[in-house]
Order: sequence, then structure tokens, then C-alpha cells
Amino acid sequence: LSNTGNYSSSLITLASDSKILVNGSATDPTVVLGAVSGSSSSLTVDIPSGRQVSQSAAANLDKLAFTGSSGVVNFSNAGNTVSTIAADTGTLTYVNGTNLTIGTVNPSGITATGPVSITTTSGDLTVSAPISASNTISLSTNSGDLIVGAAISTSNTSATAIVLNAGTASAAGTETGGDIQVASSVTIGSSGGGRTTFYT
Repeated sequence: LSNTGNYSSSLITLASDSKILVNGSATDPTVVLGAVSGSSSSLTVDIPSGRQVSQSAAANLDKLAFTGSSGVVNFSNAGNTVSTIAADTGTLTYVNGTNLTIGTVNPSGITATGPVSITTTSGDLTVSAPISASNTISLSTNSGDLIVGAAISTSNTSATAIVLNAGTASAAGTETGGDIQVASSVTIGSSGGGRTTFYT
């Protein structure tokens, strides 16, 4: 998808696995996707360096991937219903309204050079493939469990290098509202000495 300025689509319906190249322009690099539908389909959004992709309506997909090592992704519509997400990109902000797995699409897991923020407003967030970033990593659920079955790593040195937060809608000390479950063999941490924080 490309044009001489900001591009906006209204509706994309997928009949099978698909790939979209987001192009935009140097002076107006943002491409805005409208509703994307294909409940049994996989979509890969390829974002060239210096380009950005956002959305004006929800995505309903089985699998969603973002590629382009310097791209900027802002998919923050709480109505998104995607089962599995993966990325090899720059900055990633993603919100899902149901259970979400960070897993294998093409690529596998999440690799990012910028900040990573992934949230579920309803349902669990499961990490079944590794997350690796050069910047901060924030994973949160509104009320569901945060299930970590693969490594989470960053080279970030800050006090917010890695933040895992299960049950953000519940007050501190509330027994219900989301647990953090970490598999015994999994490593979570910063190679740069940044802080890893758990909230549950």
C-alpha cells in the first residue's frame, strides 16, 4: 500500500494467508489500515525503514505478523481479535481484546529494536516464542493471566527494562484478576543490567 501521502484503507477482507507492503512516503510516512478481517487467515504487514502503520478499526485474524526492522507499529484498537502475533520490527505497540499468544507466524516470536508494549484487555497473554528487544518490554493483561513459556530479554539499562503486569484492572493485594506464570526453564532479564519488574 503506497501513495504520495498518508494512506488510509477502509476494509480489507482476506480469503487466505496474505502479505501487505506498507510504503507511505518520506514526507508523510504513516499508513492507516481500516478493518482487517479473516478469522482463519494469516496477515504479514511489511514496513520499510522510516515508515509507520496504525489502524482506524479492529483486526480479526488468526495470525498477524509485522516485519521490517525499523518500522513503527501502533495497533492499539481494543477490539482486535487476533490469536497469534509475531514481529521483527522497530517499535511495536499492540492491544488485543481476547486471548493472545506471542508465537510463530513468520517470523517466530518478537524481535524489536525499539520499545515493545503488548496488552490484552480481556483474556490471557501467552509467551510461547522468545521476545528480544534493544529497548523496553512491557507485557500486561487487564484481568487475564500472563503465561511465560519462552525467554524474554533486552539490552535496555533502565528501571523499566522489562515490566510484566497481570491484572492491571485490579488493586494491589487483590487475590483475583490475573497471575504471572513462568515456566521453570525460562529466563527473563536484561543483559544491560536493567530492572525486571513483576506486578500481579
